[in-house]
Amino acid sequence: MKKLLDGFDPRHVFLWLASVEYELHSDLDLYWREEDVQFLRKTPAGEDTQCLRKVSAGDGVQCLQKDSAGEDAQCLRKVSAGEDAQCLRKVSAREDAQCLQKVSAGESALQFSGLAYRVRVFLHAVEALPFAEENVIYRNEKLTVWKAGGKEYRGFYAQFLKPDSPLYAQTCFSKVSPEEARLDIYYLPERVHWENPNVNVWNFLHIEQVLLEVGAVVLHCCYTKYQGQAILFSAPSGTGKTTQGMLWKKYFGSDIINGDKAILMPVDGRWYAFGHPYHGSARECLNEAYPVKCISVVRQSPRDQVIKESPMRIVKDLYSEMTVNHWDAEAVNAALALAMDLAAKLPVVKQFCTMKEDAPKTLHKYMEFF
Repeated sequence: MKKLLDGFDPRHVFLWLASVEYELHSDLDLYWREEDVQFLRKTPAGEDTQCLRKVSAGDGVQCLQKDSAGEDAQCLRKVSAGEDAQCLRKVSAREDAQCLQKVSAGESALQFSGLAYRVRVFLHAVEALPFAEENVIYRNEKLTVWKAGGKEYRGFYAQFLKPDSPLYAQTCFSKVSPEEARLDIYYLPERVHWENPNVNVWNFLHIEQVLLEVGAVVLHCCYTKYQGQAILFSAPSGTGKTTQGMLWKKYFGSDIINGDKAILMPVDGRWYAFGHPYHGSARECLNEAYPVKCISVVRQSPRDQVIKESPMRIVKDLYSEMTVNHWDAEAVNAALALAMDLAAKLPVVKQFCTMKEDAPKTLHKYMEFF
């Protein structure tokens, strides 16, 4: 169900993904899903922002921020059960800010990362799409890509219909500086109805392209949290990655943060998993970040076994489940470099597994060694 969100300007809103900020300006009112509100902000970096959440009895809420003088300011207090805890802070475009929540198990969750890249987005409702598709470098049944004058253009076709289905939107992406880009989205309002739950602004934001600018990548996986760390189950659709996440939830009490995707990005030399606005069949979609404990490459098998493969095979498995613009050589090289870094710094295993309780127990036992 889509709706206008209370307190948000329906034509001007800020989105936050990992360390990327999108500023959206729209000709018409935008409608959002309930789960989208976690990724939305009312103000840009540099203005007061609020972090509001429920905390349980005795939990401490810690806010760590770098002020304009470069000094660390800390605020730590105990709150009673169910009380709202607020943290108000100023964050400039280049300052780092972290908001940590202590929970009863003792782990901490990284909720806010320093701004590294900004994209100004302008959505235009038009009667006719403005660009002619020339010198196309990529095409499938949903998308056409071409480049001209240092800009990248994309044409979007109605999904899940025939390849010759009508074009309904076009985008133009251009870099303004090493830290900023502009994205113009042109759409036909008679074909794009924002209140439709199947129509999302996220589809047009070049997310995978922008994240590579900050050294981050989207991995197709079931993102789970266990004891304050992320365990990622990566596999092609239909292989059983979500099933493994559900089994971990059943037998070890883990939480599914996202059943289909995670944003992976190094923070201070350590790889973190961040929330992503898309979700899979598990329906969970949380905007939370945790350090990555392990990546399991899932394959179905009549018996349960966990093995460590060669670095080359690990890189191949990781890269195959990354969202990469294969028409862009620089993007391919950047994604491969990130896959190699992940393989070098994280435990990445191949999990041959059944869909039964022995599968999570086998991996859990293997994880005792790292």
